[in-house]
Amino acid sequence: MRTRLVIIGVVILGGILRWRAWGAPESPIANVRLDVQMVSVSVADSLSLVPALREARTAAAGWDRLQGMVASGQAELIDWPVVWSRVAIAEKRDREAGEAKPVSDPAERDRSVSENIEELRYPSEFDPPTEPQTFGMVVEPKKLVRPGWEKFLPNAYETRNTGPSLEARACVEDEGRILSINLVAQHVHLLRFDRWQKQAAPLGIAGIGVEPEFITSKVTTSLRVRAGQPTLVHVCVIPNPQPHVELFVLHARVTLLPPEAMTPPIPPSLSPYLSPPPVPEIPPPSTPVK
Repeated sequence: MRTRLVIIGVVILGGILRWRAWGAPESPIANVRLDVQMVSVSVADSLSLVPALREARTAAAGWDRLQGMVASGQAELIDWPVVWSRVAIAEKRDREAGEAKPVSDPAERDRSVSENIEELRYPSEFDPPTEPQTFGMVVEPKKLVRPGWEKFLPNAYETRNTGPSLEARACVEDEGRILSINLVAQHVHLLRFDRWQKQAAPLGIAGIGVEPEFITSKVTTSLRVRAGQPTLVHVCVIPNPQPHVELFVLHARVTLLPPEAMTPPIPPSLSPYLSPPPVPEIPPPSTPVK
């Protein structure tokens, strides 16, 4: 009796797995590549580049011009982060049939991240120098043993990540021609070290402190773009040390996968239960021996 129950359970499990592997409806799968080219151009060049990249009908020509400027050294390529993801193509809303099939939300997709980070660690809090304590006597301010402008001792540190990063979630629509994207792209770099004057000691001498100053160029957006079309997503004017403009240009590309890539392989341990049973060979009829 126990053996029969085990066999029945295996057969039911095999049917469920078979339905999940072949019987369940599946959406087409696509590989999505998102890259954001971060380029620094002069203020004069940006006056013509930004309008060209902003309009859909002139975006391709503006992109070609920008690549030529990078190749000739007229523009500086800051970085070019790229992320890949494998997503299912969302279905459209079938209004004629009266069915409302929701289009997938990019927020429900897995997050893809690309980072090129350099950590900068710097002191953030300090302990001022103290006067040496002398047992049995008090040091008057006019008779300082050690002046108060010596180095401050740091008692706390902070770490700041500098460099470019890209975070994106994508959803493919319209058979791979349109993408809905949630995008966060940023570039953090060290501008300079600021010098500030410390409080003067009783002797009239003041020390100099140093702290880093950072610049962050960041964009957080949700948009729908056409696959293969360059899209300007961010423009940032950096005033120091020399005025220039940082441009973030998004490129989205979709590669549809063949149908066999959508069906997962059958584990060897389950192949006897999911594979169709072999057809037994029928022996040829034997001829009677006279």
